[in-house]
Amino acid sequence: MAERRLRRMGIEARVLSGNARDLAEQALALNPGDALILFAFRRQPRGHAPLMQIARDLGVVTLALSDTLGPALVPTPDRLLSAPRGGVPGSFQTLTVPMLLLNALILALGELRWNAVTGPAWRADRTVRRGKECKLTCMSYQSLQESLTSAANRPWPEGNHMRLLSALALSTTIAAPVMAQDLSTASTADLAPLAQAEGQVVVYAFTSRIGRVEAAFEAAYPGIDMVSYDMSSTEQIARIKAEAAAGLPGADVIYISDAPVVMTELLAVGLVEGHVPPRMADRVPDAMQKPLLTQRLSTTVLMFNEESYPDGAPVDSLWDLKRPEWAGKVVMVDPLQRGDYLDLMTEIVLRSDEMAAACEAEFGEKIALKDGATNAGEQFIADLFASDLVLMGLTDDVNAAIGPKGQTAAPIGFTSYSDRRDNEEEGWALQVANQIAPANGIVFPALLALNPKSAHPAAARLAVDFMMGDDSETGGDAF
Repeated sequence: MAERRLRRMGIEARVLSGNARDLAEQALALNPGDALILFAFRRQPRGHAPLMQIARDLGVVTLALSDTLGPALVPTPDRLLSAPRGGVPGSFQTLTVPMLLLNALILALGELRWNAVTGPAWRADRTVRRGKECKLTCMSYQSLQESLTSAANRPWPEGNHMRLLSALALSTTIAAPVMAQDLSTASTADLAPLAQAEGQVVVYAFTSRIGRVEAAFEAAYPGIDMVSYDMSSTEQIARIKAEAAAGLPGADVIYISDAPVVMTELLAVGLVEGHVPPRMADRVPDAMQKPLLTQRLSTTVLMFNEESYPDGAPVDSLWDLKRPEWAGKVVMVDPLQRGDYLDLMTEIVLRSDEMAAACEAEFGEKIALKDGATNAGEQFIADLFASDLVLMGLTDDVNAAIGPKGQTAAPIGFTSYSDRRDNEEEGWALQVANQIAPANGIVFPALLALNPKSAHPAAARLAVDFMMGDDSETGGDAF
């Protein structure tokens, strides 16, 4: 229909079709001085990003006509006419104003005269995905601007006192404050309507408690579907790499541990980026804001069953774990399945001098290295595995082995101290083993990061803000 209308106005037109890559290739015909115009509502069309990027590379001016989605478009257009509706004070509850803007363009086309077009011929692009339309056209930006002004100033038929200029001015005025404000510095109040327009946020998380966060977030922000995936940091890292290689959108928010690998294999190559909600800038220490935001400090520590051992931890040194009585009774998550357990092994090796001193204090003699070990840390790990260390896939499995009440000689093992919060609900008796030489485990950051190519950039930032907790004593539902 658009093609026929353009032809009736004496303007050459052709329909572009295909997937996002096809559209991007066809857009290479654009030239400096052209204007790429996008009509997008509700959700960002799949072809938007590559087309906008090519337009920028070619020096083409971009203009978007949209509703509340407009400020959340990535990449952002050079110019935006946005008619917010729903959830914003003074916004429009119907599509009347966005449709009025579309009619303004149609009338602007009617004002064009073929001999006045100094730029290239118009081209129409139409893609349809799941019933949502994205129409793209290009023309001389100067001609478009002049035509819009001419059509807007022409009076409507007698009896209709609204002029198009008023509608355009109203829409631009409403959109300007949002457009001028970068999403990363936007307040929660500013992000909320933009996030609701996006309608969804995808979160990868290394903890099963993300299910509770999801429910709380959706209750706080109706209309935004948080889609969460509970997976280990190791799984997240592999998945993020694979999705990036395949050009898939992946997660908007990444909640992850295993900082050494995240920094070198994700952040360093641009697969994740940092974000600090404005309200957290003066609350979180600088060292925990960069290069990625630390949401909390987590632990992997030695835990025992305090019902089985009412007098306290049954060991006082890590080296006790290699004694015959603990053979087959020490459990932990497989370090190849969870990065934080690999970090634990790494820290033991890095602190080999302390491990050597603890070994001498425990057995009364200096450690004798064997089996190819080059230091006390490596020797401890070799001895631990040789003592029938039980490896499991999940911390929940470790907790279920150590924690249940009614055991007379429960196993001992490494797990998360925060899982003690489930003692009452699960019928466990988990307790941390303190006073362990040289240490009972490690503390590591739980990191929050964004996907630089997030499909829901406003919702992603709103989710990070929510996951940083509130001012209550417990930190709220996020914790």
